[in-house]
Formats: sequence, structure tokens, C-alpha cells
Amino acid sequence: MTQHLISNRTRRIVLSGFFFFTGICFASWASRIPDIKMQLGLNDAELGAMLLFLPVGSFLGIPISGSLTSIYGSNRMLKIAAVLYPLSLILIGTITQTWQLGICLFIFGMAGNFYNVAVNTQAVVLSKLFEKSIISTFHGFWSLAGFAGGLLGGFFVAHSISPLQQFITVAILGWIFLLFTRIE
Repeated sequence: MTQHLISNRTRRIVLSGFFFFTGICFASWASRIPDIKMQLGLNDAELGAMLLFLPVGSFLGIPISGSLTSIYGSNRMLKIAAVLYPLSLILIGTITQTWQLGICLFIFGMAGNFYNVAVNTQAVVLSKLFEKSIISTFHGFWSLAGFAGGLLGGFFVAHSISPLQQFITVAILGWIFLLFTRIE
């Protein structure tokens, strides 16, 4: 019995790390929006139009994410999404044209949705093994990552480090985390 509880606690910690990772990916993007806007020479209206591609990708990814998670399981989909989501973040850092930003934000939104469906499915399954609700703690780690991602973005901006370099750094750290964790 004790061994099983330790295993569930460990799974909870690891899953919290996955929530943190998705949050820091998103916050890293958000912290660099002004830099991307300036790099492309966009006005507010143009930036606003481009930003719409992210939720459109996320929205259109809903049925695909749900279907794939149902077919292949949230464990496998989370591992795949934990590779694809930061990879799509890196793509944003490589853009040189406005149309590329739209495509990359669409992909980022879709990959983020894959990640969110898989990680939240894992959270629901794991929460059933605890006597009290633990879902809010996972979302708390996502929020904490938003704060950390903002600080990280500020650090990179203050040191004149490009968005691409920041996005690669975040991706590599996340992939290292993925290599050393197991979810079930």
C-alpha cells in the first residue's frame, strides 16, 4: 500500500513538471511578442490579426487531439506533444515574414492543444487515485510557469538574446526533463 502511494506521489510530481513545461513554453512565446512584432515591423492591427492564428490552430486541433488521445492513449500522446510543442515554439523563432508567423502560430496552437488534452487527461486519471482533488495544483504549476517564463523572457531580453535562442533553450530543458521522466 505504501509503495503504491509513493508511486502516485511521484507521478503527481512528474505530471506537475509536464504542466510547468507547457506553461513555460507558452509564457516564453508571450514574453517575446513585442520582439517578434518589432522584428517583422507589424502595427497593432497586423499583430492582432496574426495572433488569431494561435487560437484557430488550437480550436481546430480539439477533435484531432481528442481522437488521437482516445486511440493511442494520453501517455503516448503526451510524450509526442512534449516534443512537438517546444519544436513549434522554435519554429516561431525562425520566422522572417509575416505569413510565416501566421503558419507557425497555427501550428503552435495545434501542438499546444495536443499537449493540453493529453496532460489534462493524465491529470484526471491520476486525480482519481487520490482522496482529494488535485487538479488545481497542476494548473497552479502551469500558472507558476507563466511567471517563470515571464522572468526568463525578461532575462533574455535584458541580455539581448534572441527569441530563437530563448525558445531553443526552453525546448532543450524540456526535452531533458522528458528524457529523465516516466509517466504511466
